[in-house]
Amino acid sequence: MDEFSTDSFNPFDRFLKRPDVAMLNSALPYVGEDLRKPLALYIKILEMNRILTDFDNEDVLSACGFEESRPNPEAMLKAMKAAGGKDASPQIDSLLNMLNLIRTYQSYMELIQKNPELSSFINNMVNSKQGPSQDSSPTKENIDLMNILSELLKNQ
Repeated sequence: MDEFSTDSFNPFDRFLKRPDVAMLNSALPYVGEDLRKPLALYIKILEMNRILTDFDNEDVLSACGFEESRPNPEAMLKAMKAAGGKDASPQIDSLLNMLNLIRTYQSYMELIQKNPELSSFINNMVNSKQGPSQDSSPTKENIDLMNILSELLKNQ
């Protein structure tokens, strides 16, 4: 893969990278010490100029991979984790786990709202005392609700 290949870049990198800037970046390690800092600053000025002139151009942005789709926090966190290295990994994993927990809770709440009989079934199961002295054999109503729950969970 050549150095200018955009396969490994994120959309912002693709937006900033142009052949002229890529060539200057490639030359940077080979110039004399007295030119490295000015050349590095010039490269950053070219990148800032690109942001100022083309960042509002929808055609340029879409060609680079910026999409006006719904934000995806999970994809964003995974990209940040890949860029952040092993030090950022535990914190990002915690956030990803939290997102999954929130989604699971939201799915549960949607299921309960769509199926009020399920809510009363769950409440009855939680509130009932199932000790050894009580008859814990399932009733026909409980079996029906369990079947409904099983079918709903299969469709989720």
